[in-house]
Amino acid sequence: VMIQEFKDKQSIVGKVGKDELYTYKKENLLALTKAIAKSYDEHYAEKFFGTQTYLSFEKNVLYKLLANLEDKSLAIDLGCATGVVAYNIATQFEKVIGYDISPEMIKIANGKKNGQKADDLKFIKTDLEEGIDIKDESVSLAVMNLGTASDIRNIKGVIESVRKSLKYGGKFLFSFHNSESLFAKMGFLPWPMSLAAHIDPETCCLEVFCDGQVYFLYTKPYSVDEVRALIEGSGLEIEEISTFPTCASVLPNILLEEVGNEEPHKPNKEVRKVIEKIDNELANSSINSGTYIIVTGEKPVA
Repeated sequence: VMIQEFKDKQSIVGKVGKDELYTYKKENLLALTKAIAKSYDEHYAEKFFGTQTYLSFEKNVLYKLLANLEDKSLAIDLGCATGVVAYNIATQFEKVIGYDISPEMIKIANGKKNGQKADDLKFIKTDLEEGIDIKDESVSLAVMNLGTASDIRNIKGVIESVRKSLKYGGKFLFSFHNSESLFAKMGFLPWPMSLAAHIDPETCCLEVFCDGQVYFLYTKPYSVDEVRALIEGSGLEIEEISTFPTCASVLPNILLEEVGNEEPHKPNKEVRKVIEKIDNELANSSINSGTYIIVTGEKPVA
């Protein structure tokens, strides 16, 4: 039903304009977050090896960035969902603020506080498209993970807001969907992907699968060159760009699991280690074929 509803909406874009379709995708986003908020932390990447490896890789990139950050007064988590990143870094900062469009996600994030003072760790319902209500040159670190930068139509405006909010020497991590990923180059896979969400080249949107439903969300994949132009054009300075995962996102489960008579099949740990090692080697290579683009850097000292 949802697939047909989406195609019906998509078919009238030329008549009513793209804004109606964008509104529909935002409604899908709110419906999805409402459906998964309570189980998000425990089950989001549970069955998807590609997503699991990406989250691990992204976490390592973030911690590497933090190791070179001197000022740790305030961090902001843009598109924070249930606050996983915010809670992971909360002990390293005097204050952390998470922003998300979903009231259900914000409620879960606020409900996980365990002894943290209200002013030290807070979560605010915000549509990032409408700007970030934060003081200029007050932020030490800005994070937008798990492809969120591609999920915002006015990402150029959001990046400009981040630039203004960052202190000189403040760091950032943005994650985009990669338009030149291996999957994008292949165009079609005859088996399910090992990612919790992926971009459908036919519908040109992010498809997220949850409890038998398919949700269609706005997304715009970028190439590495386009990401570089976006960041450098804003006045921010890039330290590193990587893409990840390349192989894990396109391999069939028959290679990732110990196939036998038992259901569900057990993960094939040895094979997964090899694939993850290969993807780590490819992350900073010139082929730039990972599913996500992760870019880190800083606001240069004036």
